[in-house]
Amino acid sequence: MAEALISVALPTMHQKPDIPRPEAWGAASAAASLGVLYARATPPHPGKVRVLKAILRILRAEEIALRDSETGTVFLADSKDFVGWDMLTKGSFEPESLRLCLEIMRKRGGVFADIGAHHGLFSSTVSSLGHAKVISFEPNPASFLRLLANVRANARTNVTLVHAPLGRSGGGLLPWRHSGASAGTTAWSHGAKQGEASDYWLATTSFADALAATGVEAPALVKMDVEGAELSVLEGFDFERCRPSYFLIEAQPHWPEKFAFLVARGYHATGESGAALRGVEGDAFLEGNALFTDHRGAG
Repeated sequence: MAEALISVALPTMHQKPDIPRPEAWGAASAAASLGVLYARATPPHPGKVRVLKAILRILRAEEIALRDSETGTVFLADSKDFVGWDMLTKGSFEPESLRLCLEIMRKRGGVFADIGAHHGLFSSTVSSLGHAKVISFEPNPASFLRLLANVRANARTNVTLVHAPLGRSGGGLLPWRHSGASAGTTAWSHGAKQGEASDYWLATTSFADALAATGVEAPALVKMDVEGAELSVLEGFDFERCRPSYFLIEAQPHWPEKFAFLVARGYHATGESGAALRGVEGDAFLEGNALFTDHRGAG
């Protein structure tokens, strides 16, 4: 599926990649500051989303451009999406996970793989590190266009975008179903059969095959958020040829199974705070992400 593999060659930024503070994402323009001011200064109320949409119409924009004061990264925040809403109202989304990714990639360099990249917050920010390369995977068509827009808004030359779902192997078709109000909840319709209801079908590829097709080298860090399909994606890795030093993976659902899979391959798990995890449901204070580090030495 040649059309699904899109390499984006769009100047690399060389600012010092300090860790972004939660409040570091501010309006990228004077016009956008109106929307940001309203989103953050007013308390929650039933009509807040409608008012913000009215402000966007006045600005003649579908999203509000935010800029991280530390890395210079621009993010086009869509108020209709849960990531965009958090960015607009709170000034951050998963700030600890983003901090970890920047810390690791600033130290290690190499390739950052963003599997389930959504609108590209992590991909765009990590790619601000001039010595890092990024490969981003996003199967949802609407989210992929937002991802592409954010990469282009930052004029990155070090990002490869792949519009395809990952799985155990390539060549098959999987049904995909949009399961909620946000594009971030689009997921593989597990167990669906031919003829059953789905929003659309996509051809799958494995992570190993995707690296071979794009020519991207094995990553140092993999961030994965694929709405419960993490085990299928992990089974598409060739750990003999491609052994990432780190995985940052959404813990839920199926936390014990993900833990067992990676521990059996020589990784140990910690929470974002550094606390060791045991792979039991009691760990699932984890509504967030777990960091798996290669026992062989992540350096």
